Amino acid sequence: MVSTIIPMVDGKRAWLPRVLVAHAAGCLLGGVCTGLVLSLLAEAVAGTIAGSAFRFPRGLAAGASGVVAIAYALREADLVKLPAPQSTWQVPRSWQGWEKRAIAASLYGFGLGAGVLTRITSSLYPVIVWVALASRPAQSALVMGCFGLFRAVPLWSIYAACANANQRDVCTYVLHEWHAASRLLNWMAMAPLGAALLLRGVF
Repeated sequence: MVSTIIPMVDGKRAWLPRVLVAHAAGCLLGGVCTGLVLSLLAEAVAGTIAGSAFRFPRGLAAGASGVVAIAYALREADLVKLPAPQSTWQVPRSWQGWEKRAIAASLYGFGLGAGVLTRITSSLYPVIVWVALASRPAQSALVMGCFGLFRAVPLWSIYAACANANQRDVCTYVLHEWHAASRLLNWMAMAPLGAALLLRGVF
């Protein structure tokens, strides 16, 4: 996504603030929509199966999220093999040619912020589980909105650190090469967080 957004504004630093704001807004909206849809869909399914008064047991969301977080932390450490269902859809490259750059950037952001429309990182799976089981649409929208907004951080970092196209190319390359380190950080963060959530769900 970084390597696709950057060419849209490459060589036109004056465009960057407006385009990046549009991209961040799209990320935020995509995350909020995912949170609301998953939460309301889970409530509807549970209500259809068990009745409209049904509510998931207290602590289930935290406990289940903890189990999933620990499991996928082990996957990130290459200790276990687990399925990673995700979409491999990518936004059309033709969007780079749109004259309305801010609109294209916001649509890119929406797809990225929604989380489930593109490739999924392991850290998102426990979040999806919590969102689906928490039965709290407002909180689910807030959590996923924060997730979506966070996905705009790399582009803002590049904008802040790089003054020209050559520097942005270097930063983009570094981010691509960051994958192995990001997996290490993922499992180091997910394992203790998963344990904490599991304990909270049990006790």
